[in-house]
Amino acid sequence: MDKEFFTLDQIPTDPRDALAWVHSRYAQVFGWISDPDKLFLVKFLPEVASEFEYPIHIVEIGTFNGGSTRGLIALTGGYLTGIDDFSAFEGDGRRHLRGQWNSGQEQFWDTLRAHVDLSSHVKRLISDRSQNVGQTWNEPIELLLIDGSHEYEDVTSDIHLFCPYVIHQGYILIDDWNMDTVRTAADETLDNNTWERIRVPDLSTTAKLFCAKKR
Repeated sequence: MDKEFFTLDQIPTDPRDALAWVHSRYAQVFGWISDPDKLFLVKFLPEVASEFEYPIHIVEIGTFNGGSTRGLIALTGGYLTGIDDFSAFEGDGRRHLRGQWNSGQEQFWDTLRAHVDLSSHVKRLISDRSQNVGQTWNEPIELLLIDGSHEYEDVTSDIHLFCPYVIHQGYILIDDWNMDTVRTAADETLDNNTWERIRVPDLSTTAKLFCAKKR
């Protein structure tokens, strides 16, 4: 693993100590992810990386400004393909974001290069809708994060298009499990014979990140 990353045995055992340790090394990671989800990821991601004898390939659908991307790379040492049409920066119902940054892609790269430069671990950043990218996708994926459009049809499409390329014993993360559209799409399309549910968020808490492992 590259020198800027760490091995599983280096990270503190307690999740809160581990998160503080990661922040001290990499500054801010994970962006707007909730605290319970950060505490889950700070242990889960290094464990995933340790299961493979090579740097994993991560696909992140919905990179936004790169906060989660930093965490995914920093905690695995893997190489990431980001997919986002950056429509949030063009004002599709989220116009309050306009004017904060020059553009979505510029902010993404600024975030990746801040403090500790992790940009070399971005294989590529694809500025397009995931539904378009998925039509021709043919690469294996060790870890898939779906956090793009939360419309039922789009979440369903992301699962159908990308999950076949998650390798045996690979993982899927789905954010915003608290949203009915996201939860329903996943429940209807993730076959329990194919996917072992590792983490189903308790809707009475602020946890929103679902996780499953391909059998």
